[in-house]
Amino acid sequence: MAKRGNYRRQDLQLARRVLWRRAIFITCSLVVLLFTLWAWKIWQSASIFPLRAVHVTGDGDISFLQPEEVKSTVVAHLQGNFFSLNMDVVRRQVESLPWVASAGMTRQWPDTLYVTVREHQPRWRWQGLESSSQKGLVSQQGVLFFPQNIQGFQHLPLLLSTENDYGFLLRLFQEMQEIVDVLGMPVAKLRMDERRAIIVNLQQGPELVLGRSDVMSRLSRFVAVYPHIRRPHNKTLLRADLRYTSGLAIRWSS
Repeated sequence: MAKRGNYRRQDLQLARRVLWRRAIFITCSLVVLLFTLWAWKIWQSASIFPLRAVHVTGDGDISFLQPEEVKSTVVAHLQGNFFSLNMDVVRRQVESLPWVASAGMTRQWPDTLYVTVREHQPRWRWQGLESSSQKGLVSQQGVLFFPQNIQGFQHLPLLLSTENDYGFLLRLFQEMQEIVDVLGMPVAKLRMDERRAIIVNLQQGPELVLGRSDVMSRLSRFVAVYPHIRRPHNKTLLRADLRYTSGLAIRWSS
């Protein structure tokens, strides 16, 4: 009986030690977790290691982009501090500005963010078929973008199409320009209507109606016959319809 009593006391003491160890482990774990959460919150706080300076520079020439607009966009989306700032989020906000082609960011200790932006270089104008107020610019890389003000770009060639078709029309423009280069009359306007019919306007030259099929061969035919067209006295060639199988219909100025 005495031995049983000793065994029971030993079992109770062992159970108590196990419970104490578990309690200490749980308490320590909670303390570590709470400390970690507190430290993480402090680490994320903008009051610790704050970003105090934002510098904007251009990757190449900047003619239309306003650095202050970029800076205000960055400042408006500064969440966190020097270490916790999500630069991908800020970069996407900067690249959403109309004139920004791309943006890069670097941090410099202890409190400075450097932003480098590359500006779109406009090469074409674009106008939608649905509305004359639907206007934009197309960059040298073929990106359509929509600045608030596109005045001052009237000298650029004009593309008219739906927004979904501007890429196709741009490729067509480039191919056509190579064909008409020998005439010394660059493509000034290229239009594709809702039926996908193509009309070309040459600079200081006629309007060419090419239709929906064989547009390149029809344009090449015009380039071949243009030097041989007999021009009436004091008349200007206004329009050439090349949708015929052989030949073309011409309209002169009155």
